[in-house]
Amino acid sequence: MLFFFLADSVLVLYRSYPGDPGLQDYLKAAIQDGILPVSTFVSTFLQAARSSDLHIPATLDTLCRLALDAHYPSGQPPIGSVVPFNESPTVVLGTVHDALALLRTSFTLPSSQFHQLTRSVSELVILLLSCVSDLSQVSTSQAMLHFSDVNDLLTNYSLRSDVRHVLDTFVLSLSLLIGDDVKAAREAQMMHTMQFTLGKGDILGPSSDTDVITLGLLLNFMLTYRAHEFGAGDIKNTVALLVAGFRWSSWSPTVYYTQLLLSAFTCLSQSGHSSRLWKAFIVGRLPTLLTSFSEVVNADNSTKADLSGALQGGLSAVFRRPDIIVQGDQAIARDAASDTPPEEEISRSFSREFLQQLVKHNLLSQQIASQLDPMVSNESPPKWHVEAHDLGLDLAAFMESKLTQDNGSDADAQVWIDRIWKDPGSHNIFASFVLKRFSGLATTLDVDAFGQLCKILHTYEHALDIVSLHEPIKDLIFYSLVFLEDYDCETVGDPQTAVSHLGDVFLFLQYTITRFKFENKEITKNNRTLSPSYLMNTDVMLRLVDRTQEDFVSLNAWFKALFDTSIEGIEDNILRSTKPKVLLRIAPVLFTQAISVSLNNKINKETLINGVSYFTGPLLNWTLVGVIKALIRDIQNQQQRQFAAPIYYEIVQSLILSPSCPKSVLALCSPQITIWYQQVQQAIQRAFSMARSHKPPFLDVRRCLKTLSPIKFLQLFWTELVASASLAELEACRRIATFVLTIPQDSNTPPILPIFLHLVLPSLIVAADLQQPPEQTMTIELLVAIISSALNAAVHLEWAMRSATVSGDECLVLGQSSAAMARRLAQDLRRNRASHVSGMILQRLAFSQSFVANFPAFKGELGM
Repeated sequence: MLFFFLADSVLVLYRSYPGDPGLQDYLKAAIQDGILPVSTFVSTFLQAARSSDLHIPATLDTLCRLALDAHYPSGQPPIGSVVPFNESPTVVLGTVHDALALLRTSFTLPSSQFHQLTRSVSELVILLLSCVSDLSQVSTSQAMLHFSDVNDLLTNYSLRSDVRHVLDTFVLSLSLLIGDDVKAAREAQMMHTMQFTLGKGDILGPSSDTDVITLGLLLNFMLTYRAHEFGAGDIKNTVALLVAGFRWSSWSPTVYYTQLLLSAFTCLSQSGHSSRLWKAFIVGRLPTLLTSFSEVVNADNSTKADLSGALQGGLSAVFRRPDIIVQGDQAIARDAASDTPPEEEISRSFSREFLQQLVKHNLLSQQIASQLDPMVSNESPPKWHVEAHDLGLDLAAFMESKLTQDNGSDADAQVWIDRIWKDPGSHNIFASFVLKRFSGLATTLDVDAFGQLCKILHTYEHALDIVSLHEPIKDLIFYSLVFLEDYDCETVGDPQTAVSHLGDVFLFLQYTITRFKFENKEITKNNRTLSPSYLMNTDVMLRLVDRTQEDFVSLNAWFKALFDTSIEGIEDNILRSTKPKVLLRIAPVLFTQAISVSLNNKINKETLINGVSYFTGPLLNWTLVGVIKALIRDIQNQQQRQFAAPIYYEIVQSLILSPSCPKSVLALCSPQITIWYQQVQQAIQRAFSMARSHKPPFLDVRRCLKTLSPIKFLQLFWTELVASASLAELEACRRIATFVLTIPQDSNTPPILPIFLHLVLPSLIVAADLQQPPEQTMTIELLVAIISSALNAAVHLEWAMRSATVSGDECLVLGQSSAAMARRLAQDLRRNRASHVSGMILQRLAFSQSFVANFPAFKGELGM
């Protein structure tokens, strides 16, 4: 006990004096002299490391190395050094648990070349796990805890190969220990469900009153695809998803509101660097969605609910969780700490701003808001609101006057975008202003004003985020394409200024299409159809046979203007005579030809660099996306031949390091924008892991389907689904599977639910018929739960689409109607009478009164 207090006291001092060499020397001497055993120091240090006060990488690494440096020279095995002899397995596993917690923490802290915390902790974990031998005394609940802990690390973190190997072995040992008990628990759950289904209840009965899985997946989808159909910016379809989720859940309105708000607040608190985007969604967009949600639900005569009282009840429940609100405010503060100007107010709570917006949307009275948070009435508006009021202007007019100043600088624009970004209550005003401005300028063809607005949107990503949450981004793309199609440089008085502004329109289009991952498809609006295809793959070199006469003429003219010393720069005539589309297409060719001529000594380096310098200014820097990508590709191709001309590096460096190189160009040329860092299997495993940890999961189904075909994706998803169900996580599996199968996809992706029911399910049934009874029972249970839940969600989505949007074919967002899918499924199951599994699924579904009420085809198939 004395040893423990000695180590603990010094570690407490470390929190106040991190990195103090005196404390380090004291601990080192105490260990070397035998006053403080290494094992005592290790266990005490790992417990203390759970405190955020010690979460300083240099301090943690120093303490970790202190233990390792004391052990390695001793020549002792780990047992008897880092762990005492005869220590109980339960205590050893507790120390291992602390070490794994520190390993997880190390991935969240910054690293340096002097302190490699993750490496040090990995070494300590390996030593401690080598001391775990006898697991027979460990209870099943403890084993399940450690199994989940280790599995989370293996799934979600990039571990060193040595520690991964040790953890793989450890998790295998745990799985062998818990295997029989898990099977027993799983079979007990299945028997309970089967009894509930066949005589005492219904497979479509009320769900659990706690569900951050379904709503977490839905909210993450809305935010991730905010610029797309069914994303946050698409109000009618988004509200349809909310209404469908409400009806599918069988919850009371109060429970639904509680879970929706709880999931949203939890997503914010766990969002990391995207916390301010989540705040923008919760404060700036969610009240509008809730207003439309209540209108749609109230318009349904079959629903008689006090939605106003339900919302108050939901808010009361959530505001009794101050921990989540505090975590959300802390996440926003961390996210904003690096770039918040000193004069801006950063102490405003997102929850109070949310209450203020609910009052503004007439969803809540000021009295109720004050009861929920007495400080809400003390929240003062942002300073620029007061400034607008003093000038006698509403916020929309004041905002427009500031963003359309003729003499406004880029710095002024950034200041105002930052102010608006920090005020989610004004986001809808800004988004509406942008859309109206785009629509009007596409008609008047004012290139100065249109280029200025496009520059704001492609330079300051927050500006585009705001618009994407409130207005259809595809409309902005359409109006920009119209502008480029209709604008004529030949008659303009100052072509240099005009081309520079047109360049901002090109950059806006390239940046927006790429950032939000829009497909290369034609856009039809106002009886016009336009294609953005010429903006895609601008780095592709056209073959000689593919170049038009216009390309050849423009290429020769521009090559002389840039690299012929007898011609004095770029004249207005060449700008008037060259279409910007053509200039964008030939820019990479100009560079490769000029470099080739320079390497052959037909022009000197000074002439080459002088010509290149024109592309660092606003006149031509909008063409650089294709140029830089083409040059980098040439460098990579030459490196494969063990040679790359230094001039390539020099030119690329001069372009990207130029102060005038647009931020959007750097973003578009960055490989991170086109490479998905997660593999599909890891993404699926992460979603199930988060669900097991009671966190709102995230699974980008659309992105998965860009990587794998629908059938391969569904097969992989089923494998992970079965693995998760084996851990007695049937309800979580049902919710995640329902989301995956029923979340609407884009028009280029085949519908998932009919593919699963009609193509994948038959193969699963064939495999299940070959399984042993216990495993087969689990498969039947899982399939029945998923089929019934998914079809039920599908029919509610159809009803919600009719209520929130329009009727007709647009309601068939899942490819087929739910009735048609159910009818074919019933026929397929009945046709497969030789299959025991098929018969059981058909029987189970037919015995569900509520399921048959929605899908009478199952009643008819059984002759009932």
